[in-house]
Amino acid sequence: MSFKNLLFITYLCLPISYASHVFAQDAIAGHWYIDDSTAKIEIYKGHDSRYYGKIDWLKRPCMNGKQKIDIHNPDPCKRDRPFMGMVVLKGFIKITEGLYEKGTIYDPKTGTTYHCKMVLEGDTLYVRGFIGISLLGKSTVWTKAD
Repeated sequence: MSFKNLLFITYLCLPISYASHVFAQDAIAGHWYIDDSTAKIEIYKGHDSRYYGKIDWLKRPCMNGKQKIDIHNPDPCKRDRPFMGMVVLKGFIKITEGLYEKGTIYDPKTGTTYHCKMVLEGDTLYVRGFIGISLLGKSTVWTKAD
């Protein structure tokens, strides 16, 4: 095989190599069932290269015949926004392979926002919300839905 042919084949394979590298970095991206499987969160990479998550599915999207809304939000102006599509994970940075920190998680059941870190191990996502330091918090285990 000539050098030109080898160079051409290498040139053709670069996009495939690059694409697999990009997808490997985004292993956290996708749909995740929360610990009790009553909601599914879609995690995605934002334009700022940080990770976010929004409510994509609810087992019970309605209450008393009406769509669930954010009635516990501390900001009265936000109490009528629907759960569906609500961004509950914000601003996560990939620290190392499988470790995401510097973000927050919002709990619409209580209207509380917590600092949060996430650890990805295969199809399991360990999510820890906390106030102050990580030792003072609560952990949940999410499973891959895709």
